[in-house]
Amino acid sequence: MLVGAARRLTTGVAVGIDLWRAEDQDANMPEAPLDNARREGVADRVSVATADARVLPFADRSFDAVVSHWVVHNLPDAADRARVLDEMLRVLRPGGVLVLADIAHHEAYRAHLVERGLGDLRILDGGLEAAMAGALSGGTFRPKAIVGRRGG
Repeated sequence: MLVGAARRLTTGVAVGIDLWRAEDQDANMPEAPLDNARREGVADRVSVATADARVLPFADRSFDAVVSHWVVHNLPDAADRARVLDEMLRVLRPGGVLVLADIAHHEAYRAHLVERGLGDLRILDGGLEAAMAGALSGGTFRPKAIVGRRGG
């Protein structure tokens, strides 16, 4: 995701965040995305940070786009998931785009984002891959993306 975002940039930097804890994901280290960026020739457009998504270490309205890929569902508490969504909106500039891809809680995310004023909101199904994942998991694994634009 990070390298793909960096490839699309004409200016600026794609910033990736993670907790970088091996107990969460084996071999999850900040060097891995940086190595990928170097191999793909976009290292000058990539930065990584260790952060808690509930308290992002960035200024208000500092990003043109915020992309979250299969992150928010990992938080078991609904209030924590809402806090992450609020943080995404806090760092998103007016006119910026939010892309939230996840495997659960889509309706709760949508309702929260609508309540917070995110406009032009769409929920995109993941096509054949999502249908297969849903079928193979007995319906417990349903990838979808919520896309919206911040007004004002």
